[in-house]
Amino acid sequence: MFAATPAAITAFSQGVNQSSAGTDKVNAIINCHLATGRIGKPGAGPFSVTGQPNAMGGREVGGFVEHAGRAHRPAR
Repeated sequence: MFAATPAAITAFSQGVNQSSAGTDKVNAIINCHLATGRIGKPGAGPFSVTGQPNAMGGREVGGFVEHAGRAHRPAR
């Protein structure tokens, strides 16, 4: 499925982040997105869905809110 679509989101949680090989697992997820060009565009990217704000640092991985474009519109 990952290779068959131009955009893919990988959502992962504390189970991945805090395992004994958590850093390697997260790096593998990010590298898959980077190697296939599925990062930094609408509908694509890795996202850590921890329950705590900033638990893992900037979880946007290349998609900071100020650069997200149409997905984040100012309230009117």
